[in-house]
Amino acid sequence: MIPVGRPIPNYTSYVLDDFHQSIPLGETGQLYVGGAGVFAGYLGRDDLTSQVLLSVDGNIFYKTGDL
Repeated sequence: MIPVGRPIPNYTSYVLDDFHQSIPLGETGQLYVGGAGVFAGYLGRDDLTSQVLLSVDGNIFYKTGDL
């Protein structure tokens, strides 16, 4: 495992499993990033939006594709 840094101030990041649940430290999962700069979705492409955005307690998180 190679660390890539720390979250930008006012942003939150999570590593989640395929069921959007937190995973133990050291396990492999998908990186999700949330904050004021995360976009609300693809215009007219709900199918793409549902693949990359996750809403948690009213906050939007972007699935980066990074493991």
